[in-house]
Order: sequence, then structure tokens, then C-alpha cells
Amino acid sequence: MLYKLLLVIVAISCVNSYECTHNGRKYGGRFKIDCNTCVCGEYGKAVCTNLRCDYGQESTCIYQGRRYRVGETFQQSCNTCECKHGGQVQCSNKDCPKQCTYNGKVYQEGEEFQDKCNRCKCLSSGYIQCTNNVCQCQYNGKDYNVGVSFNDGCKTCTCQTTGTVQCNSDRCGCYYKNSQYQEGQTFIDACNTCRCINGQVDCTTRVCQCTYQGRTYNIGQRFGECDECQCLFSGTVQCSNKRCKCIYNGNTYRIGETFPNGCNTCTCKIDGSVDCTTNPCTCTYKHRVYNMGQKFTDDCNTCTCQHNGQVACTYRMCKCSYNNQFYNIGQTFRKGCNTCTCQADGTVDCTTNPCTCTYNHKVYNIGQAFTDDCNTCTCQHNGQVECTYKTCRCTRKGRSYKIGQTFQEDCNQCQCLSTGYVQCTTNVCKCTYNNQLYNVGQTFRQGCNTCTCEVNGRVSCTNNPCNCLYNGNTYGIGDSFRKDCNTCTCKADGTVGCTTNLCTCNYNGKHYDIGSIWYNDCNKCQCTSEGRVVCEQKTCTKPCIHKGKTYSAGETFKDDCNTCTCGQFGQVSCTKMYCPPTTCQYYGKTIPDGKTFMTQDRCNVCRCSNGNVKCTKYDCYKERRRY
Repeated sequence: MLYKLLLVIVAISCVNSYECTHNGRKYGGRFKIDCNTCVCGEYGKAVCTNLRCDYGQESTCIYQGRRYRVGETFQQSCNTCECKHGGQVQCSNKDCPKQCTYNGKVYQEGEEFQDKCNRCKCLSSGYIQCTNNVCQCQYNGKDYNVGVSFNDGCKTCTCQTTGTVQCNSDRCGCYYKNSQYQEGQTFIDACNTCRCINGQVDCTTRVCQCTYQGRTYNIGQRFGECDECQCLFSGTVQCSNKRCKCIYNGNTYRIGETFPNGCNTCTCKIDGSVDCTTNPCTCTYKHRVYNMGQKFTDDCNTCTCQHNGQVACTYRMCKCSYNNQFYNIGQTFRKGCNTCTCQADGTVDCTTNPCTCTYNHKVYNIGQAFTDDCNTCTCQHNGQVECTYKTCRCTRKGRSYKIGQTFQEDCNQCQCLSTGYVQCTTNVCKCTYNNQLYNVGQTFRQGCNTCTCEVNGRVSCTNNPCNCLYNGNTYGIGDSFRKDCNTCTCKADGTVGCTTNLCTCNYNGKHYDIGSIWYNDCNKCQCTSEGRVVCEQKTCTKPCIHKGKTYSAGETFKDDCNTCTCGQFGQVSCTKMYCPPTTCQYYGKTIPDGKTFMTQDRCNVCRCSNGNVKCTKYDCYKERRRY
């Protein structure tokens, strides 16, 4: 038992850069679990001390996944928290200031401001609430404020509160807020006195009311229950700002009110803060929530949600990860021309045979460059071929066109697009009838019938009994005609018989003409004469991910003393040179790097790390007396 404890302490004392997974979380080097110290080993396993964390010690607190000592304080947003005896965390419950953004400006919660003739306030929800008064009228392309009077020729006009302009033809009268007044007439508007003079209304400008939280109050009026407010002569509202409620998670509670929060109970205190119990209720593991004591599996390991809110799992190696693929222990798979095996320690071991590249039935040496149409290809070190991906031309009706080339097809203009597709205008130019072309609107005779070329490109004919009628077109007895790629004949009984050749291919919901060529991702496809679609089966270029880093195709990088290259299809190939480890000298002996061994007195444990020997300084005799 003493030897195992010493071995763990040595492992902890040696700083390394290994990474590992413990209890469902990833760590690097040395880390703490409760009162125990752990260190990542070279095969992804964690070695930890096994001390009783509550033995002879004060209890600790766990809050949002972190552990704190009794009496330790920490910040949570704008609030201060303290770890109490019994594992309880007590936090102040200040209302952290919230902000609103309006027209590019930032306002604090409760702050009021003016927007033209409207009063606005920043709410606790982060939204702005404004009154909805009409501020201006528009008349003859100009804007006027509400209440402003102006002349339009011999008419006097006034901007009304409804946003409309009202005018009269009598310059001696006035219009004000939807009412008409005589020249010299005096009248009252709220607490102000107004007079009609020369068609204009002149009023005193005393403040009559206050607007607060969407409601209007008279000057001097008091309102509010707990937090009493008064409308001042300046038009502003002054409040006592007493704490009447608590706001918690967007909800409002009365002073003294208790309410549940998960499995905890909260109370609205007299100072407006909220005090809640801090019992752990669930465990969160890989974005999923589990109840206390619940067991579940993670791959081939069994996990348990513990009462401290932490998840404890068994730690068994289940698979190997290689090039973003997972393999079972002992499984073999191919990597280019090499064979790889998933080892019991979770690593992958591959043969390192040199390979060539095969492309379009030709063999190329590693590093050799060649062309494929307008693209340049290179044989990579992983045996894969990497090519530039450019569309070189379009094919239409058996003819080939360069990218960007335009050409005429009957009365329509066509262009070869960069995608390899041909785009044409869709004008109806002519009608085809019995291998003859007719202009739209043109009429002609067909046997004993008269035919007309319609605007939709179809031919309509009279239906005298001397012909066949087929798809809206008329044919003479014995006449033959084309329907797509098939030949039809007007029979003596007036019916039409057609051949049944396939004319198009259906691929991914689209129809393509026989002989058409198009691209599906980086693969070229063609519609054959049998109506089948034949496509290349190339795998398109993908990035590589190696030890958590992403590399583009063709990029080379170092992994220890070896050189790696990112292939075309997301595969990483590295040289397999042996990187000699550093050794240590200890009392005339050569110790390999990373090896752990006992001191000569068999009391302490040492480890060789980067050429240096590090040993524990454990007082074994004192420890024996303690036990």
C-alpha cells in the first residue's frame, strides 16, 4: 500500500504534457479532484491519490461545478458568495444593473429619456417602452410639429394631434387641436392659456402633466403604494425608491414571499435581495442532466450521478480514434496501401509501406504532377491524388463549349456557366411539323386540313377525318413525325403509333437529355443512350484533423521528430522514424525517460523526466510511526 502511494506521489511531482480523460472530463498534466491530486499518464489514463477528503478536515462547498473551502469568498456576477459550514453557499442577491440599447445609445434599467414628443423608459427585460404620441404632420412634402400653424396661400393650416393637417380659407380664424377659434378669442389648453391672433394660436408654455411608465399624472399628483412618487412642476417624476419587491430570474416577488427554484427554496428579503438554499439537485454530463444516484453508460463505461453533483465513471479504453474514425480494440483497417491495428492501449499502429498513386487507370510516383483536362493533379505522399477543382467546359447536344462562351440556339441565346451547365433564354421561335419549320402565327395546309403555328410552339390543325390528331397536332395518313427521340406514324385507322425509346435520364429529381454531361460535386456524370446515369466515384477533398488541430489538403507539419502531410481525403500520413528518448544517469545506471524506480534505501520513488531524476522526499520512518 505504501509503495502504491509513493508511486502516485512521484507521478504527481513530475510535470508532463500528457492529456487524459477522467470522470467524463478532459485534463492536461496535473489536476485536482476534491482533495486528491491526479496526473495524466502517457496512454491517456489518470493516476490519482485516494485520500479521504473529509477526514480530519473542514467540510467544503460545491457551487456550479467548483469546490470552495469553508470561509472562502468568491464573485458570482455582481454578487459576493461565501462557503459556509455544512457545505452551504450563501450569496448576496443584488439586482445586477441591466441595460437597453436604443438608436445606438445605452440606457440603464429604469432610466427615462425623451424621443421627440414621446417619453421612453429602459425596462428590466432589456426592452425600451415608449409612449405612442403622434409628433409630426406631413404637408406638401414638409414636416410640421403637432400644434404648429402655418400659411398655405390664403389658408391657415394647423398640425393636429391626429397627425393630420387642417386648413381654413379665413386668415382671421385659427384651428387648434381639431377646433376652430375666432380672431382674438382666448381659450384654455390643459393648464395653459391660448389666444387666436392673425390666424395663429399663441399659448403659454407651462408644464401641465408628467408621464411615468406609460401613464399620465397632473402636476402635484401623488401616486404609488410602497414606492410613492409625485409629479413635479418641472414635468418630471420623483419617487422614494423604496424596495417593494425582489426580481429573480426575470420574475417579481413580494417582500417575505418564498418560492421554489429547482430543488431549492428562495425567500424575498426586506432589502430586495433573494436568499436561496444551495442543494445540488442534478448532475450534468456531456450536456445531459441526470438525477441523484442515477446510473447510465458512456460507451463501454458505467457512470453514476453522485450526491455532490459530480459524475463518477469507470475508466476503460473502448475504442481507438484515428482520422476522425473510431475502431474497436483489435480491429484492423486499411490506410492507403498500409494496414493499421487498434491496440489495447487505445493507440493505432500502422505499417509504413511506400505507395504510389493510381488515377484514371494510370500509375504515378509520389510527388509527380500531371494534368487532367484543365486541372493540375499531384500524387501525394499518402498515395492519394490531389487535383484542382475547376469546371472546364459545358456539353450541349453533342457539342462542347468553353466556360463563359455564348452561342445561338435557334432564336435563343445560350451561355456556358462556370458550373458546367448551359443556360439559355426560353423564347418560342417556331413550330416543327412533319420536319418543316413554321413561324408563330403562320397557317399552312396539311392534306384536307388547315394548320396554324401557335405561340406555345405547337401546331393546331382542323380535324377533318382524313388525318390523325396527336398531342394537339394533325398528321396525314401515313405521315411520320418525331416525339422527343421517338418516331410516330399516322395509321390508316386515324390512330398514332410511336416507338418507345428512352429519351432522358432521371437523376436526383432532375431530367437530363441523352448524352448530357454534368457534375455532381467533384464527379462527372453522363446520361447514356440506355437512359442510365453513369458518374465518377471520386472522393472530394476534405481537411485533416490531427491531435485537435485542422490542416488543409497538401499541408505538411511536424509531429515530434516526424513529418506529416494532410491528404486529399482528410487522411494524415506521417513518417514513422524512431524518436530516441532522453535518458538519465543515477548512481552509474542509465534510466530510460519516463521510467519510475525505487531509491537505494527502498523508501522513496524516482522518475526519469527529460534527462532529470526527480524523487520524492518522503519520511518513511515517520509515516510508519503514524500508522
